[in-house]
Amino acid sequence: MTSTDYSEGIGAPHPVAGLVGTSMAAPHVSGTAAVLWSLHPAASARQIRQTLLAMADDRGAVGPDPHFGFGRLNFHRAFTGDRHDAR
Repeated sequence: MTSTDYSEGIGAPHPVAGLVGTSMAAPHVSGTAAVLWSLHPAASARQIRQTLLAMADDRGAVGPDPHFGFGRLNFHRAFTGDRHDAR
C-alpha cells in the first residue's frame, strides 16, 4: 500500500518506509470486507468474517497462532474461492 503522505524523517534519506502490525493490516481487511459486502449485500457480518477467515493463507503453526493470527489475507481467494495457497 502506498500513500501520498510524506512524514518528515521516516525512512530518511529514502522517502519509503516499511510498517507492520495490526494497524497496517486493518485497512486491507476492512477494505476487502467492504468489497465482499458490496458484492453480497444480503450477507451477514458473520458470513463476511467467516469468508475472510476461511480464505486466509495460513502461516506459522497450523491454524490460528499468536504470531500470525488467522493468517495472511488473500484478497484473490476471498473472491474466487480458489484454495491455492499463494506463498
